[in-house]
Amino acid sequence: MLDAALIWLRVGKTLTTHGAWLGANLDQDGVRTGLERCYRDLARETGDMWARFELVDRAIAIRPRTNL
Repeated sequence: MLDAALIWLRVGKTLTTHGAWLGANLDQDGVRTGLERCYRDLARETGDMWARFELVDRAIAIRPRTNL
């Protein structure tokens, strides 16, 4: 669901529901943070080393960008 929400946000749509959804704020950074957390949680649960690497790579790729 968070992946679909991120796609929706990327094409310029807004999410009209206020608050959080699945523990994530419904803006670009909130959805990215929620997806990162989900991928990392899944990585911890998997027993397959290569699947874990893939999930961590996805988490890193989706994490919100920081402005330094």
